[in-house]
Amino acid sequence: MKQNNTLAVIVWVIGLLGCSGFINEFGFFALLIPLLFWLFGNKFTKQHCKAYFNVLITAVILYFLGYVLNWLIGLFTETFDLTFIALIYFALMSILGLIFALQNKRYKPILSANVLK
Repeated sequence: MKQNNTLAVIVWVIGLLGCSGFINEFGFFALLIPLLFWLFGNKFTKQHCKAYFNVLITAVILYFLGYVLNWLIGLFTETFDLTFIALIYFALMSILGLIFALQNKRYKPILSANVLK
């Protein structure tokens, strides 16, 4: 049985557009549209939306950890911005999610906080 993967693909494309800066002016789209798809989508789409939000929550946690580490390390020496690790993480997980959605497979990211089950 072939599933309709269109909404799941859109969720991950929105994530990639958000982390690449294309929808910064309308940043709430990266939260609102996946939330609507999660509420009104089919089971396959809901699973991908949960994975998307778990990845997003993990990226926010990584961002704050990077911010704190930047501040602590910045007291002693200059270093590169560690908050970019969160952006790179979110981009990589979104690409993997997009690949899984295009192949009609479930996606459970192994490197994310499993907040939404």
